[in-house]
Amino acid sequence: MPQKVVISGANADGTSSTIKAEEFLDLIGTADLADMAVSMGWYYSTGHFDDSVGNNSSVDILIRTGSDLDMLAGMFDGVLSSGGDALLEVFQGPTLTSDGTPLTLLQLNQLSTNTPKSLAFHTPTITDPGTRLFPLFIPGGSGGVAIGGTSSPFQRLIALPGTDYLIRGTNIAGNAKSMGMTVNVIEVPPSEEVTSL
Repeated sequence: MPQKVVISGANADGTSSTIKAEEFLDLIGTADLADMAVSMGWYYSTGHFDDSVGNNSSVDILIRTGSDLDMLAGMFDGVLSSGGDALLEVFQGPTLTSDGTPLTLLQLNQLSTNTPKSLAFHTPTITDPGTRLFPLFIPGGSGGVAIGGTSSPFQRLIALPGTDYLIRGTNIAGNAKSMGMTVNVIEVPPSEEVTSL
Protein backbone atom coordinates (compact mmCIF):
# COMPACT_ATOMS: atom_id res chain seq x y z
CA MET A 1 0.00 0.00 0.00
CA PRO A 2 1.46 3.44 -0.85
CA GLN A 3 2.54 5.60 2.07
CA LYS A 4 1.99 9.32 2.43
CA VAL A 5 4.63 10.93 4.61
CA VAL A 6 3.89 14.31 6.14
CA ILE A 7 6.52 16.32 8.01
CA SER A 8 5.09 18.54 10.75
CA GLY A 9 6.86 21.21 12.76
CA ALA A 10 6.30 24.22 14.98
CA ASN A 11 6.64 27.76 13.68
CA ALA A 12 8.25 30.55 15.71
CA ASP A 13 4.79 31.91 16.62
CA GLY A 14 3.70 28.56 18.11
CA THR A 15 1.47 27.50 15.22
CA SER A 16 2.26 24.31 13.33
CA SER A 17 2.98 23.68 9.68
CA THR A 18 3.03 20.51 7.63
CA ILE A 19 4.66 19.67 4.35
CA LYS A 20 4.30 16.56 2.21
CA ALA A 21 7.52 14.60 1.78
CA GLU A 22 7.44 15.08 -2.00
CA GLU A 23 7.16 18.86 -1.50
CA PHE A 24 10.07 18.68 0.96
CA LEU A 25 12.16 16.86 -1.66
CA ASP A 26 11.19 19.50 -4.25
CA LEU A 27 12.45 22.19 -1.85
CA ILE A 28 15.75 20.38 -1.41
CA GLY A 29 16.08 20.21 -5.18
CA THR A 30 15.68 23.98 -5.54
CA ALA A 31 17.34 25.23 -2.35
CA ASP A 32 20.64 24.44 -0.69
CA LEU A 33 20.06 22.23 2.37
CA ALA A 34 21.93 24.64 4.65
CA ASP A 35 19.90 27.63 3.43
CA MET A 36 16.68 25.72 3.94
CA ALA A 37 17.82 24.56 7.42
CA VAL A 38 18.59 28.17 8.43
CA SER A 39 15.18 29.41 7.32
CA MET A 40 13.43 26.51 9.11
CA GLY A 41 15.36 27.19 12.35
CA TRP A 42 17.21 23.87 12.25
CA TYR A 43 20.76 25.22 11.79
CA TYR A 44 23.21 26.01 14.62
CA SER A 45 26.86 27.03 14.57
CA THR A 46 29.79 27.18 17.00
CA GLY A 47 33.54 27.51 16.84
CA HIS A 48 36.84 27.83 18.64
CA PHE A 49 40.09 29.71 17.90
CA ASP A 50 43.57 29.19 19.37
CA ASP A 51 46.30 31.69 18.44
CA SER A 52 49.22 29.34 19.17
CA VAL A 53 48.81 25.60 18.53
CA GLY A 54 52.13 23.76 18.82
CA ASN A 55 53.40 21.41 16.14
CA ASN A 56 51.56 18.05 16.36
CA SER A 57 49.06 19.61 18.81
CA SER A 58 45.40 20.07 18.05
CA VAL A 59 42.23 22.13 18.35
CA ASP A 60 39.41 19.79 19.41
CA ILE A 61 35.65 20.28 19.35
CA LEU A 62 33.35 17.66 20.83
CA ILE A 63 29.78 17.38 19.50
CA ARG A 64 27.39 15.31 21.62
CA THR A 65 24.17 14.58 19.79
CA GLY A 66 21.09 14.59 22.00
CA SER A 67 19.94 11.20 23.26
CA ASP A 68 16.35 12.24 22.51
CA LEU A 69 17.07 13.11 18.87
CA ASP A 70 14.35 11.01 17.31
CA MET A 71 14.98 13.00 14.17
CA LEU A 72 14.26 12.86 10.53
CA ALA A 73 17.94 13.85 10.31
CA GLY A 74 20.72 15.19 12.50
CA MET A 75 23.98 16.14 10.81
CA PHE A 76 27.03 18.36 11.07
CA ASP A 77 29.85 19.79 8.98
CA GLY A 78 32.47 22.49 9.43
CA VAL A 79 35.59 24.35 8.34
CA LEU A 80 39.16 24.43 9.71
CA SER A 81 41.51 27.37 9.13
CA SER A 82 45.21 27.07 9.97
CA GLY A 83 48.34 29.18 9.71
CA GLY A 84 50.10 26.22 8.05
CA ASP A 85 49.72 22.57 7.03
CA ALA A 86 47.04 20.84 9.08
CA LEU A 87 45.08 17.61 9.31
CA LEU A 88 41.33 17.68 9.98
CA GLU A 89 39.85 14.44 11.32
CA VAL A 90 36.40 13.38 12.51
CA PHE A 91 36.13 10.57 15.07
CA GLN A 92 33.12 8.73 16.48
CA GLY A 93 32.92 7.54 20.09
CA PRO A 94 35.98 9.12 21.75
CA THR A 95 36.89 8.10 25.32
CA LEU A 96 36.84 11.17 27.58
CA THR A 97 37.95 12.06 31.08
CA SER A 98 36.50 15.58 30.70
CA ASP A 99 34.02 17.13 28.25
CA GLY A 100 36.01 20.38 28.17
CA THR A 101 34.62 23.91 28.03
CA PRO A 102 30.99 24.27 26.88
CA LEU A 103 30.41 26.11 23.61
CA THR A 104 27.16 27.81 22.62
CA LEU A 105 25.41 26.42 19.55
CA LEU A 106 24.11 29.65 18.04
CA GLN A 107 20.69 29.51 16.35
CA LEU A 108 21.31 31.06 12.91
CA ASN A 109 17.66 32.00 12.39
CA GLN A 110 17.18 34.78 14.92
CA LEU A 111 13.39 34.61 14.39
CA SER A 112 13.24 30.95 15.46
CA THR A 113 12.62 29.79 19.01
CA ASN A 114 14.08 26.33 18.29
CA THR A 115 16.90 25.29 20.60
CA PRO A 116 19.56 22.64 19.90
CA LYS A 117 19.37 19.18 21.41
CA SER A 118 23.08 18.61 20.73
CA LEU A 119 25.87 19.96 22.95
CA ALA A 120 29.31 21.29 21.97
CA PHE A 121 32.57 21.62 23.91
CA HIS A 122 36.12 22.72 23.12
CA THR A 123 39.35 21.26 24.47
CA PRO A 124 37.94 18.00 25.88
CA THR A 125 40.38 15.65 27.63
CA ILE A 126 40.65 12.62 25.34
CA THR A 127 42.28 9.29 26.23
CA ASP A 128 41.28 7.61 22.95
CA PRO A 129 39.94 9.56 19.96
CA GLY A 130 37.62 6.70 18.89
CA THR A 131 36.93 5.45 15.37
CA ARG A 132 38.29 7.76 12.69
CA LEU A 133 35.58 8.38 10.10
CA PHE A 134 37.69 10.43 7.71
CA PRO A 135 40.80 12.61 7.45
CA LEU A 136 41.26 15.77 5.37
CA PHE A 137 44.68 17.37 4.66
CA ILE A 138 44.73 21.19 4.58
CA PRO A 139 47.77 22.54 2.73
CA GLY A 140 49.08 25.77 4.22
CA GLY A 141 52.84 25.41 4.09
CA SER A 142 55.37 24.54 6.77
CA GLY A 143 58.07 26.22 8.82
CA GLY A 144 58.76 29.89 8.22
CA VAL A 145 57.25 29.88 4.70
CA ALA A 146 53.73 28.82 5.72
CA ILE A 147 51.02 31.02 4.21
CA GLY A 148 48.02 29.32 5.83
CA GLY A 149 45.09 27.38 4.50
CA THR A 150 41.38 26.78 4.98
CA SER A 151 39.51 23.58 4.32
CA SER A 152 36.44 23.54 2.20
CA PRO A 153 33.53 22.44 4.40
CA PHE A 154 34.25 18.87 5.46
CA GLN A 155 31.83 16.18 4.44
CA ARG A 156 28.37 16.61 5.96
CA LEU A 157 27.87 13.65 8.29
CA ILE A 158 24.48 12.25 9.28
CA ALA A 159 24.95 11.64 13.00
CA LEU A 160 23.70 8.94 15.35
CA PRO A 161 21.62 10.08 18.35
CA GLY A 162 23.27 10.00 21.79
CA THR A 163 26.76 9.81 20.30
CA ASP A 164 29.98 11.77 20.86
CA TYR A 165 31.90 13.02 17.82
CA LEU A 166 35.39 14.53 18.04
CA ILE A 167 36.35 17.03 15.35
CA ARG A 168 40.13 17.49 15.55
CA GLY A 169 42.38 19.91 13.71
CA THR A 170 46.08 19.03 14.13
CA ASN A 171 48.93 21.41 13.31
CA ILE A 172 51.54 19.59 11.17
CA ALA A 173 53.35 22.72 9.90
CA GLY A 174 56.55 22.22 11.93
CA ASN A 175 56.05 25.11 14.39
CA ALA A 176 53.27 26.85 16.32
CA LYS A 177 50.39 28.21 14.22
CA SER A 178 47.03 29.87 14.77
CA MET A 179 44.06 27.57 14.17
CA GLY A 180 40.32 28.10 14.16
CA MET A 181 37.41 25.77 13.59
CA THR A 182 33.71 26.31 12.90
CA VAL A 183 31.26 23.43 13.30
CA ASN A 184 27.68 23.64 12.00
CA VAL A 185 24.92 21.38 13.31
CA ILE A 186 21.64 20.75 11.49
CA GLU A 187 18.82 19.20 13.53
CA VAL A 188 15.73 18.35 11.48
CA PRO A 189 12.83 17.71 13.86
CA PRO A 190 11.07 14.35 13.77
CA SER A 191 8.10 13.63 11.55
CA GLU A 192 5.00 13.85 13.71
CA GLU A 193 2.62 12.24 11.26
CA VAL A 194 2.99 9.21 9.00
CA THR A 195 -0.25 7.96 7.49
CA SER A 196 -1.22 5.31 4.97
CA LEU A 197 -3.53 5.97 2.04
